[in-house]
Amino acid sequence: MALLTAYLDSPSIIKAYIDKSFSYAALDHIKIFRSHVEINKKIINLEDYGHSYKITYEIEKVDHHQSYLMTLNEFSTRVIYRHIANDLKLPDLSTLGPCYHKEKTVFRILAVDAIKVKLYDVKNKIAINMTKVEDAVYELEINGDLEGFAYYYLVQRYEETLRVSDPFAYGAALNDAYSIVLDPAKFIKEKVKLKHSSAVDSIIYEMSVRDFSSSDTSNIKKKGKFLGLIEEGSAYHGVATGLDYLKELGITHIQLMPVMDFGSIDELDPKNSYNWGYDPVAYNLCEGTYLFDTEDYYSRINELRTLVNTMHKNMIKVNLDVVFNHVYHWKEYSLHKLFPYGVYRYENDETLANGSFCGNEIKSEGPLMRAYIKLMCLRYLELFDIDGMRFDLMGLIDSATMNEITELLREKKTDFMIYGEGWDMPSPLDFYQRSSIANRHNLNTNIAFFNPEFRDVIKGATSEDYIEEKGFVLGRIELKEEVKKLLAGHIYESDKRSINYVECHDNHTFFDKMVLCKIDHSEYKLRAQLAIALVLLAKGIPFIHSGQEFLRTKHLKGNTYNSGDYDNEIDYALRNQNEDLVTYFKDLVKIRKDYHNYFDLEASFEDYYEVLIYKLGDLRIFINACIYEHIYPLTKAKLIYLGKRFAEEEIHERLVIPALSIAIVKM
Repeated sequence: MALLTAYLDSPSIIKAYIDKSFSYAALDHIKIFRSHVEINKKIINLEDYGHSYKITYEIEKVDHHQSYLMTLNEFSTRVIYRHIANDLKLPDLSTLGPCYHKEKTVFRILAVDAIKVKLYDVKNKIAINMTKVEDAVYELEINGDLEGFAYYYLVQRYEETLRVSDPFAYGAALNDAYSIVLDPAKFIKEKVKLKHSSAVDSIIYEMSVRDFSSSDTSNIKKKGKFLGLIEEGSAYHGVATGLDYLKELGITHIQLMPVMDFGSIDELDPKNSYNWGYDPVAYNLCEGTYLFDTEDYYSRINELRTLVNTMHKNMIKVNLDVVFNHVYHWKEYSLHKLFPYGVYRYENDETLANGSFCGNEIKSEGPLMRAYIKLMCLRYLELFDIDGMRFDLMGLIDSATMNEITELLREKKTDFMIYGEGWDMPSPLDFYQRSSIANRHNLNTNIAFFNPEFRDVIKGATSEDYIEEKGFVLGRIELKEEVKKLLAGHIYESDKRSINYVECHDNHTFFDKMVLCKIDHSEYKLRAQLAIALVLLAKGIPFIHSGQEFLRTKHLKGNTYNSGDYDNEIDYALRNQNEDLVTYFKDLVKIRKDYHNYFDLEASFEDYYEVLIYKLGDLRIFINACIYEHIYPLTKAKLIYLGKRFAEEEIHERLVIPALSIAIVKM
């Protein structure tokens, strides 16, 4: 901290930090000026702050249009707008950015406490002064057709000039080197209307754009690209890969891991590095490494829109994984440069909060970030016609913001899915404001949560410290009572709020978990089938990690967020080797769809030795998690499914239930 620093924290409060190299008596000589005129002040608190004195002054109400200066003898410092930024009246954020017309473009940008803001013309290498038109809003109108115009902003704040990309623009050069003016009339507008569906009729399939096509076994030409994900006709040894494979599976939704602009990867040379994308750089832009035509600035909009439209034509809905809880480099983030102290949360000692464990956390409850997150969510829906969002570390986003997002998006698309990670993280955000599982009673009932109890009871411990701890399907039959609660969907009061899963991009795959738990290799397929069956047949929303259905491996690694293609790519050779598992998955997906009305019924249970009998109306699902078969006496019934058999055939007197399997009958 400098010898003398001062902050405006509310309309009438200035907090000053004075280095103890000044004597205590010197504090009486501090003066505060507004536009060179000394103003009255009153000390309301003075405390020892380690190497500094911390003084809180009360002053007359702040005039946002004027600057403040604090002096002590020959030393002086500008008073920095800090938390008062959150008291400013914000403009309608949808009016910011470049507003393009063929005859002119109007640039509007938000900049708090800026002495001067300029727009830098990249082509002509000139900076043009912008005019302050509202509190913290600067504007510039340029005549002529500026389609394709390259620019960035120069924000002068005290002695520092910052280069800033436009966080409201639709276009940008690779690596966000500069922003680009685009004509919205050239965005793809086509929409493919799909049938309305309820959340519990969804079967979500998580995937990475890069991983799903990066392997040589995919035989997809546009590897790692949006357009590669929708290539048709690709195959490995005559068996479908890519989009054709997705269509075969019968899933209802894909969930794309982050596709908005993230760091860690050079967009000019993407093959040299790898990252899942949970390190956001710009929420307003699609990730450049996923673009096929990098020379067309419209591809950031139109290639993702093409992906969504193609999926919709094939009856598959698209959810986006969004990361509104932190940014990659906090000092470099555009909105922070424009609006300091309006973007991040701070601890009581004014250090950055770090509940994300990524160095910072977004202040979603602040007026700027709440409005901005809502604007971006609405933009994604309107630009790309997506069908849902998965919120990364949703517990770090305040409940009011999540409720407003849910209402806004479901008003536009009534079956829009909202779900996320409801973990409680070590954040200064008040516990009762968090969008966490524990605080679900304060959240819109259409917001669902990943269910960690389902994951850990069915599979076993996820933490690497307890990786050999087994769950129900890996041998702990004594967990049967917990399994009943999970199958019945009673965990979150409503089954539509529970995302049921045993595997996702985080942590070890189910196959790797079995290896680490030293499961006999002869049981791998049977136990994997049983786990998938419980996910697909439980009340709630089933969630599958891509490749889980054919024993995907990450080579015994857990967190492979930057481990490269070898550990993360979808290996279609494994898919071919485990055709029986893929068929099993498809069969259960069909059963889930054919009998979807049964999952609205109240569940009940019976026990027959180690066999768990799960009842939905006149449907009976026999779950045998033991390594030996059981014989159950039956009156006349119809067999719906048993192992490889998928047909309705009558059975009498007894049902043979093989080891590590399920049987489905209709009474």
